[in-house]
Amino acid sequence: MGCAIFISLDWCLVVFYYLCILFIYSSRFSIITCKKMKGLSSKLFATVIIFMAFLTSCSNPKNYDFSAISEGGNTIFYKIVGNEVHIVPELQDFSKNCTWYNNPPLGVLIVPDTVSYGGQTYDVKEIEELAFSGCKISSIKLPTTLKKIGPFAFANCQNITNIDIPDNVLEIGYDAFNCCSSLKSIKIGSSLEIIGVLAFQSCKSIEKIIVNDNNSVFDSRENCNCIIRTLDNTLILGCKNSSIPFSVENIGKDAFYNGLPDIVPDRINDLPIIETTTLEGWR
Repeated sequence: MGCAIFISLDWCLVVFYYLCILFIYSSRFSIITCKKMKGLSSKLFATVIIFMAFLTSCSNPKNYDFSAISEGGNTIFYKIVGNEVHIVPELQDFSKNCTWYNNPPLGVLIVPDTVSYGGQTYDVKEIEELAFSGCKISSIKLPTTLKKIGPFAFANCQNITNIDIPDNVLEIGYDAFNCCSSLKSIKIGSSLEIIGVLAFQSCKSIEKIIVNDNNSVFDSRENCNCIIRTLDNTLILGCKNSSIPFSVENIGKDAFYNGLPDIVPDRINDLPIIETTTLEGWR
């Protein structure tokens, strides 16, 4: 991520440095020599100011179309995509506070179903890549209109304790909740079809996993505290409180990355280990 001009930021700084020197010496020269140089200082000063504004825009580029304050008091940034909006990080580049924000969201994050801008109301359909990565969010309320959670969208949000995926969400991107170390509870909605690779990796506090009974792709049969791909009975995510149903025929690679349950049936050692072949993940 980032603007192309940011690559040559070092050259921008060099040019700015020499402009400053030129301004200083031209100012002295105009005073010492002749009146013909009188206007040069002001012109160079204006040039320096314009260049500073340009430099700022390069080093801290804008990534959104508009922003709005949510019910929880956090500012959320939106990008218009056709007749819908996607949530994006404020900045295109990593900021000094280790997020993609000048003032990152924290505490309770309430994402609305719809948002209005320029006289038009838009449905919130997607939370894009890195949207809230590294933010100090303690709880999340996601919109019922949401269709997709992008890669790394909530990665390294270490204060989140539970996540409830709404019924309209179709896809969770790879590493979406990676390193959410305080995450204890996951609820998966009825329409989820894709779970990206390592979507819940390094979430070692998980205690409870529930999949909606009406989901046709994944299930958590017998209150097993697992996510199982229904088609081939592959267990793709477990936790320390999981019980492994006898009907499970395969174990997904890294399914127990966050820790094995206290009681592991002997037969698990005989089950094939299946690895998904794309970042898109399990579906």
